[in-house]
Parts: sequence; C-alpha cells; structure tokens
Amino acid sequence: MDDLQKIEELENRYRLIEKNFDKEKIQKELRTLETASLKPGFWDDHENAQKVMKRISQLTGEIDAYDSIEKELADLKTLLTAAGDGQKFEDLEKKTKSLQNKIASLEEKMFLSGPYDTSLAILSIHAGQGGVEAMDWVAMLSRMYQKYFSQKKWEFEVINEVPGEEAGFKTVSTLIRENYAYGLLRREAQAGQAVRGHDRASRSRVSEPFSFPWAPHPTGRCRV
Repeated sequence: MDDLQKIEELENRYRLIEKNFDKEKIQKELRTLETASLKPGFWDDHENAQKVMKRISQLTGEIDAYDSIEKELADLKTLLTAAGDGQKFEDLEKKTKSLQNKIASLEEKMFLSGPYDTSLAILSIHAGQGGVEAMDWVAMLSRMYQKYFSQKKWEFEVINEVPGEEAGFKTVSTLIRENYAYGLLRREAQAGQAVRGHDRASRSRVSEPFSFPWAPHPTGRCRV
C-alpha cells in the first residue's frame, strides 16, 4: 500500500468515526464534570475527585483528538504532494503512523458500549492445580501483562500476590487504573488474545495456570 492509499484509508476510517462520534454528548458530560469540580467541598472526597479529574482529562483528550484528525489528514495530503526528498518522506511516515494510532485509539473507545467498559479493570491469574510449573507460569504471565500495561503507559498496581511453596505464585491480581481498561481488555479476551476464563478452567483439573476474565473495578466510576 503506497502513501496515498494509506492516507485514503485513514480518511475513510475518520469518516466512519465522524458518523458515530457523539461530540455533543461527550461535551455535555465534560461540562457536567467541570461544573462539579468547581463546587465547594469537591476535594473532600479525594478519591472520587481524582476520578472526576481523570475523566475530565480523558474526555478532553478524546475531543481534542477528534478535532485534530481532519487537520492532520489535510496536512498529510499537503506533505505527500510536496515530498521530494528523504527528510520529507521520513516526516510523512512519522505523521502517518501518529495519525494511525490516534484513529485506532478513538475507534477502540467508540465501539465499547458495555455497562462497565469505561471502568478500571482487575486481572487475576491463578495456578489452579498445576503445581510448581504452573506457579512459574503465573509469574511469567504476570510479568508479560505488566510489560504490556507499561508499553501502553497504563498505571497499574499488583494488589494481591500469593507465593508458591517452591517457586512462582499461586495467585497474582493486578489493578489497571486506566479509563476504558475493562472494555479494551474484555475486547481482547473476546478476540482470543487473553488467557482462558474461569468457567472453562473450573470444569476440569488443569496442569497449567488460568486467569479469571477481566473484572471491572467496583470503584472505577466517578460520582458527580
């Protein structure tokens, strides 16, 4: 796919976002949260206040990203027309990649409609009846997921670890402090990219670890 085709594909994806992105609804929620944040006593409930401010930041970021995409598409077309040396082609490639990531992020969040999809998430990995080898695998999987969260620049915290008798862990539970974490990770699980769910594992004794499905964190939503 050449550069022009890439830009045309990005433009088609943006037009689909444009049809489904309810900017007015998002702006309404943003105004409600901003008004709440200015009320006396807002910071009395520090935990909820932090959630409100994080949600404000998230919504502002979504609106800014949406508003900037059309301009960036136009800039890419101009840059493609003017590109005539290595430096310009390098700039074009970087800007195209950046726009691809921005559009992909908006696409992911737009099509998450479950009741808990905007929530934080908890991942629990358990060794089951697998013995030492399974406990080692729990440790490995936990490190793998934590590396993934770090690469995504998501804040996370290990909230429970039960060491194995000889090595590894019987259980590792991780709280992912990211808006939409549950929806995004649930979507991955549905696509077969996450490990087996609890129901399947509990029906038979296994010689390898399994994890519970991604669970929404009960305090992941803010009150206004």
